[in-house]
Amino acid sequence: MTQSPKMLIFSRFRATPQSLAALVSLEVERKYVGKSNLPYTAAWKKRHLNPKPNQGPTLALFHPSPFLIRAVDPLDVKGKATVKQIRARTRQQIIRALPTSIAPEAPNARSNRRRKPAWAILAAIERAQKAPLAREFAAVQKSWGRVAPKDATLQTLLKQRQEADPITWLSRWELDALVDLALGAPGVVTGRALYRHLPELFDFQEQHFARLVNFCWTRLRTYLDRPVFWSVLPGEDATQKYQNACVDGCLEAVLDEHFWLRKSKVNPDGLIEDLSAALAANVGTFGFRGAKKKDKIRIRCHAAVPFGGTETETHRQDHDVDEPPPARSEEIRSAFNTPFWPHVLATTSVGQEGLDFHSWCDRLGHWDLCSSPVDLEQREGRVQRFGGLTVRQPLARKLGEQALAQARGQASSPWDIIARHADKAFADDKTGLSPWWTMEGAELKRHLFALPQSRDIDRFAKLRTQRLLYRLVLGQPDQEDLVELLTHHDAETTRSLQALTLDLSAFSREKRLDE
Repeated sequence: MTQSPKMLIFSRFRATPQSLAALVSLEVERKYVGKSNLPYTAAWKKRHLNPKPNQGPTLALFHPSPFLIRAVDPLDVKGKATVKQIRARTRQQIIRALPTSIAPEAPNARSNRRRKPAWAILAAIERAQKAPLAREFAAVQKSWGRVAPKDATLQTLLKQRQEADPITWLSRWELDALVDLALGAPGVVTGRALYRHLPELFDFQEQHFARLVNFCWTRLRTYLDRPVFWSVLPGEDATQKYQNACVDGCLEAVLDEHFWLRKSKVNPDGLIEDLSAALAANVGTFGFRGAKKKDKIRIRCHAAVPFGGTETETHRQDHDVDEPPPARSEEIRSAFNTPFWPHVLATTSVGQEGLDFHSWCDRLGHWDLCSSPVDLEQREGRVQRFGGLTVRQPLARKLGEQALAQARGQASSPWDIIARHADKAFADDKTGLSPWWTMEGAELKRHLFALPQSRDIDRFAKLRTQRLLYRLVLGQPDQEDLVELLTHHDAETTRSLQALTLDLSAFSREKRLDE
């Protein structure tokens, strides 16, 4: 659940991307099998978040509750607040937003031991809302009813939610359960992140909420129900496991940043469909053939995937009906440009020109070196781009605290505030490169897969020098490489730079005339 660093790996050899993805996938599989008593194939088919009768907690996990989304703002705390302080503030916000017919405490100590299910408590609160929100519960139920009208189990859960007993007070445990849902339920945090960018979310005539409900149940739930998540996340109870992961991994903050980033290309009312399409990319499989025709190793793509080689003939020829078809290149590129799967993308030169992978990736690996500085520029240019993660990270460190302070209590995205302040702070920059192209601390993390004392280390240094000269000719020097080069006082490099320099001083002219 935590936003792990993404890496883009380049190789010149066609077979290497599949091999790299296989190594990473096998490592994930090894860790998973080590934690499970089930055979791997059986474990992959097992699902923990499928709806079952009397399983209201699963519905509550992915219910984007209008009450909790509007009532709770985790940013409405003092700077650098602890999780305990955020929970206490969330508790106050829920109490303040409760309908007047529901008291925030039990009438006596014995009643305070009551533990109604959180989904039933939330349904009772939403149904008890007064005008102008009195009709909202029916609209929410209607949106849910359209998600899977033929799913008998889901319809049964919705009926139970409709018939939940009314309440007049909350026990301490029940109030804590609401705090857990408000801060950690995937449906709630997704809805609140979207609400910061789409204030019309609860205009039920526009169907924004209906699309959000459909996304939470059909896309987000099935994505989080992958066995890999179940094996990696601690705990056994599904509700507590995913709620803790959303809080520890800051899922709401990640989605808020992603929605802000995508607003430059997608209208706010299309953000949820945009993310839904990216999550639709199947994990898929790819295979390796052995010496004999019948020998084949099938590898599932967990954290890594080869780019441009997933829809191969090997899958079509040996298709398993139990396996989903592999994602195509365009689907993989869209998925890689989200905070979600995949986290490692291995590609040949097919991915180094005309494609963007910078949205959530700041690490680039060279499995082997390219042949020219122009190719190196193309490779690293996939990640070092306008508004990429390499720039957003130092920008957030510089302006983040100020933005969080201003966003407090406004239900607005801190990234909207960061963008406004960044444009003002760097208004004097005439180049137009700051702050979204380059700034102090905006560094690409390069990895060269080479053995110690390998000739590739020297070759890579020479390639970077050649690329710098290439950039100087175009008038686009890279400050990091340029300063590093000039401080070494290399005579050969100095002569190369002098040949590219336009010396217009009068003294140089007199010297040339004397010669």
